Amino acid sequence: MKTAMKILSILLAAVLLLSLTACGNTQNTGGSSSDTSNSSVEQPSSEESSSVEEPSSEAESSSEDTSSKTPTGTAIGKDEVKSTIWTGKVASKVAKGAGTKEYPYYIYTADEFAYALTTGGKQGHYYQLMADIYLNDVSNKDWMLNKNNNAWFTDISFSSHLDGNGHCVYGVWINPAEVPKAGGLITYFSGGSITNLGVRSSFIIATDFAGGIVGKANTGTVKEFKNCFVDETVYVWLDESTGSDVGAGGILGHALECGSSEAQITFENCYSKVQLRSDTAESYRLNGIIGIIYKSAYTMKNCYSVGYDPYYSNGENWTSLLLKNGYKSSDVFVNVYGTKNTASSLRKQYWTKVSESSIKGSGAKSAMSGLDFNKVWETVDGATPKLRVFKGIDGKTSSATPISEISLAGFETPVVVGKPEKQ
Repeated sequence: MKTAMKILSILLAAVLLLSLTACGNTQNTGGSSSDTSNSSVEQPSSEESSSVEEPSSEAESSSEDTSSKTPTGTAIGKDEVKSTIWTGKVASKVAKGAGTKEYPYYIYTADEFAYALTTGGKQGHYYQLMADIYLNDVSNKDWMLNKNNNAWFTDISFSSHLDGNGHCVYGVWINPAEVPKAGGLITYFSGGSITNLGVRSSFIIATDFAGGIVGKANTGTVKEFKNCFVDETVYVWLDESTGSDVGAGGILGHALECGSSEAQITFENCYSKVQLRSDTAESYRLNGIIGIIYKSAYTMKNCYSVGYDPYYSNGENWTSLLLKNGYKSSDVFVNVYGTKNTASSLRKQYWTKVSESSIKGSGAKSAMSGLDFNKVWETVDGATPKLRVFKGIDGKTSSATPISEISLAGFETPVVVGKPEKQ
């Protein structure tokens, strides 16, 4: 009997030891832990909000969680959407994050996105999108003709860091009844970085400077565009342009005197399939990646443009000033491709002309052999290549109304539209 009791005691002790060991292992799977050597801040998942609050000088309480709601209409190329359409208001803060490089402000809603760009854009903060951003309902192909759309800001001055995190912004809309001097997702870009960001289904109009992502680059510190794109659902329009200092482009509309001896603007792994238009400005001011850039030092690597020259290149002041200051063209323009190559004896073109048909599907690997199709780019059946970081889109060509067929006659009389307002 004593022997049996001894054996039972040993077994109970072993069970207790195993139980304690199992509880201890939960420290590595989100349970509590006495080990404080690791950071207690966890980066939230890109799929859902984290239950762990990031350190923030602003954040105390989160705004309403709308990440599981579905907006009216599904965005082009998306099977499932976990974002809501912008209310037209600006949040009072970004609820999660610290705004640092290690722990950026995490943006889940369009209201927070509006706050980030309008309030914190000049403060050198870091922002990261955690969902696609819908500024308007873009489910209708001609959504841009709706007079009641949410009008986007035309006075954003940005000198911070925006990481799209493989997400896209949809529905940027500039009111055609009140055409500004400059327009874009970001109006003026003075320094910082815009990375891993796509702009789709947007309508941007301005008199002088218009760009799918940035209207105009100002002089200042280095400005970086990396892993960015606009597609054929983005319309960029120069309206009533009469001056000589104007330009429209898919990524950047215009830049003037941005550096000379060192690259102040860099483009890497970017592409544009934008639709451009101007009824008054010269056609050479409309280009796929950069509209017009004058006396500025910049580099362009691993980029392509469909339908337009990647940039204007008429004379040494109209291309990168790095060339004028002793840099080799092979170091300034690296693996740049375009489906158009405007003939001119004055042009200094440093890109490879390719046909649009040759860069669709698997043929892109040979036609644009300089691009990294193992880690950065991927081919798309029946369409031009997409960036791998954008896992939420299939890269297929979307059915979009040609910009030449869009009439703005209904906007001649100013109307009251959805103006952004701060809470």
